[in-house]
Amino acid sequence: MNPIISAVIPCFNHGAFISECITSLLNQSTEIAEIIVVDDGSTDPLTCAILQKLNSPKTRVIFQSNLGASAARNTGFREAIGTWILTIDADDYFHSTFLEKALQVAQNDSLVGAVSCWVQMFGLKNDLWRCLGGDTSAFLVKNNSSSAGLILKNHWEEINGYDESMMAYEDWDFWLRLTTLGVKVHVIQEALFFYRKHAHSLLASNQDRYLDIRKYMFLKNKHVFDTSYPESLLQFEKEIIKLKLSVRKLSNPTSVIELVRIFTNSIRKYLNQLILSIK
Repeated sequence: MNPIISAVIPCFNHGAFISECITSLLNQSTEIAEIIVVDDGSTDPLTCAILQKLNSPKTRVIFQSNLGASAARNTGFREAIGTWILTIDADDYFHSTFLEKALQVAQNDSLVGAVSCWVQMFGLKNDLWRCLGGDTSAFLVKNNSSSAGLILKNHWEEINGYDESMMAYEDWDFWLRLTTLGVKVHVIQEALFFYRKHAHSLLASNQDRYLDIRKYMFLKNKHVFDTSYPESLLQFEKEIIKLKLSVRKLSNPTSVIELVRIFTNSIRKYLNQLILSIK
């Protein structure tokens, strides 16, 4: 017998895509008991109008002030009746078999606390992200799972949900804390989640703020990291950002020699910092 599944969709100004997202949930080969859309204080008139009139089967909308994606997800989780929660953002969608395959994994392995999958990007960018998932070690240096997936609600409660003070990388922080419970995030090696890439990029315009967010995450989870690890990782992040920005400025981005030179210098600086930190 399958457990009760609730779906939670945080939404901020993405009303134009919400129907496609909900349809992908209703079309799952395994039944979902309820779909909770949490409007995070949308300001877009179209989104507001669509959500006010939304009458999809099994679906209800909760309206709240703009508190961020973490707070919206937490609201949905609190309201959900399911023992497992399927979470996805309003502008994305799942393949119809994701939930069925995710439940098979979860029910056959007691160490699985959440299930995600490979990510097919579409829209502005059409890449395939073969994330790995795993235990705590897989999430120390980088995020190894998308934010979308099937999560055991008990685990969400045990780690006090998503950190509502984080406006970015909250999913990485969530996975890291979840795995410290002794469970793992299993990633199905199929592209069953479709992630919409929009035109705006936060990396170049907000890199300093994002480094601060990551530092906060590392220091907050200092029981997981060595005391010197945060600064080493931040140095690595700074060098990688420089690398990405440098590559964008190349007159000939396919110049292999130039790319190798830039990458080598970045890694050398990181390794030197790492060596100093462990002496």
